[in-house]
Amino acid sequence: MIGKENSAFNYMPSIEYESDDDLFLGSMSNVCEFSLARKFEEEASGMCCSSGKVRLPELKIPPESLLAY
Repeated sequence: MIGKENSAFNYMPSIEYESDDDLFLGSMSNVCEFSLARKFEEEASGMCCSSGKVRLPELKIPPESLLAY
């Protein structure tokens, strides 16, 4: 992985990320049982919401004027 250090923080156009097997995270096929967030296959259980301890308010539907853009 020469040249990829810190590439998660500094995008490098010279690296073809989408075709690099070392950087593939897998599909987001798992769903958190507490928050219903989609998660990567190997992501730790409860990491997104601290196993239900963190709860965010439900997002409201934006006014139609905002959806036009």
